[in-house]
Amino acid sequence: MSTNSIARREISWAAPLVRILTWLAVALFMVVFLLAPRGITVPWNVYLAGFGPIIIVDLASMIGFVVCRLKRRTISFAYLFISLGVIVGVWYVTWFELRLRWYEVFR
Repeated sequence: MSTNSIARREISWAAPLVRILTWLAVALFMVVFLLAPRGITVPWNVYLAGFGPIIIVDLASMIGFVVCRLKRRTISFAYLFISLGVIVGVWYVTWFELRLRWYEVFR
């Protein structure tokens, strides 16, 4: 028997972490999408309280996907496309459904 069969296999937490973060971002987006008011003026602190965690988790998922690919771990491109879909969903709700107070940003 060779010593390699006894050696411990390296555990990769990156791929399962990307999967968990991706689906967590989807779940958070669905909750906020259903609860977000439509067509009213929303202050920035309310917007960031709702969509901030989604954006952070989704960006972490995309960064994790890139790390997995750079380390040659097997991860499906579907997780990247799901994360991009969540970001597009956040962008859509931000620009077309909510009326943010843009004048507060530029003063």
